[in-house]
Amino acid sequence: YDEHGEPKFPLDDLLKLEEQVGRVRWIVPVLPSGELIKCLRTAVCLAREKIDTKSESCQRFIRDSLVTSFTKIFCDEAVGGWKNDIYIAIYNNAMLFIQLCAFKIDDDCFPLLDVLSFVMNPTGR
Repeated sequence: YDEHGEPKFPLDDLLKLEEQVGRVRWIVPVLPSGELIKCLRTAVCLAREKIDTKSESCQRFIRDSLVTSFTKIFCDEAVGGWKNDIYIAIYNNAMLFIQLCAFKIDDDCFPLLDVLSFVMNPTGR
């Protein structure tokens, strides 16, 4: 927990992720050391303990940055020109996302359900 009594969440990584996905020439940091997977790992840990809703930063990540990031990496045409290691990293991020969905299944978390619809779409990018 942090000094405000909220579960710890990597706020610096969240802020950097928000800045990167918000650019006109956006970047989604999907590599193993990237901000997306760091935030995802923390969200999964907090959701497993059922304390994710006690962290405003985690909720902001789930509601906004996660949705924006996955929408871009699964729906944008730019994806077609990426290298194989990026696709592997996207797959690894998607597996963590599915774990998060499993822990949140009873919560009716609509942003996650929206993303899940295109992550699991076999005809998607």
